[in-house]
Amino acid sequence: MTFTFAVTLPAPSGNTYQGLAAAQPLTWTFTS
Repeated sequence: MTFTFAVTLPAPSGNTYQGLAAAQPLTWTFTS
């Protein structure tokens, strides 16, 4: 669920690859 939220953030940015990398650490912190 957290992953979907993080992916939605970078969606408007245009860069899915960069957005995923930045969202990964954010999602990890949330799960942790």
